Amino acid sequence: MLAFRSPRGDPAHGTSVGARVAERLAALPGHDEPDHDEVAVLARLSGLMSDLRGWARQPDEATAEAMAGVDAAVRQAYRSATRRHVTRDRAASVHTPQEARAVVEECLLRLAQTWLWLALPWTMPAADAAAGHPGSASVFARGLRTSTAVLKWSCLWHAAVPAGLWADACRLLSCAEALGVARAWVRLDPGADWYSCAEREFLKGCMLATSGPERMSPPQVDAVERALEFCADALVLSPLEDRRLRFVIDLEDGMPPRTAAGHFGPSSRSLGLDCYDVRLDDLIKRVASGRLRASAFGTVLDQPLVLRTLLQVRDRWTAHHH
Repeated sequence: MLAFRSPRGDPAHGTSVGARVAERLAALPGHDEPDHDEVAVLARLSGLMSDLRGWARQPDEATAEAMAGVDAAVRQAYRSATRRHVTRDRAASVHTPQEARAVVEECLLRLAQTWLWLALPWTMPAADAAAGHPGSASVFARGLRTSTAVLKWSCLWHAAVPAGLWADACRLLSCAEALGVARAWVRLDPGADWYSCAEREFLKGCMLATSGPERMSPPQVDAVERALEFCADALVLSPLEDRRLRFVIDLEDGMPPRTAAGHFGPSSRSLGLDCYDVRLDDLIKRVASGRLRASAFGTVLDQPLVLRTLLQVRDRWTAHHH
């Protein structure tokens, strides 16, 4: 098994957290190198995050900025590991599937825990003094995006969701709402030309959970995530009971979303795909007509299975309107 430990020879005491992190990231093998091993990279990144908690002692803006680079490195390696699992590519891998699964899960959980730790200054009772802090929106959004990655990895393996995942996600969103930054658009990936926010990342996780992943193959789960990116602007979260939306989540009970029925309290939120939005229907029509190739949803699924998957999630997300 790979050890989640950092290499010896850390920078001298007194060097900034950002410089230490940058040095360790620079020592990672390049993604395009022939012998690139994403599982080994994720194990080293787990060790880096463990060390970072020791270097920083307490969460602050500088540490959050340094973590952005770690987040990007984890996501790149995680995507490679996901692609390998979805396509069942075992070529040149020195790791068993179970070993790879454990390493990826450990790294994603550590990333989620690190973002939750970095959010602490804004989740404490006196956090109102930090309202509007420029770094808070990206911390909440990255934390929620990582929670969705943990959820997806569990779905790909048909495994139980790690304990506390929904409670942590609900807490992050609640704090983002309280600070007025849940819908603050931030650039999560350096160099990317797209933006997201805490609420959108939370909704992506909720919709993946309600898509019926327990009955899907890994390539179908991956296709659903891609469809969610296409339909992201049609996802809605509301503090009111909303007949357009099929699901409800209670931010205080820390449980996954459920079909809208029963009690709707002050901490409840309606959520789902706006039934009056045509994005998903348009996506289905484009796939059915051949205007959008199945390869847009991954390299494994053919056109009939992509279409069946999209129809299945449409029924789950908008069944009471069709």
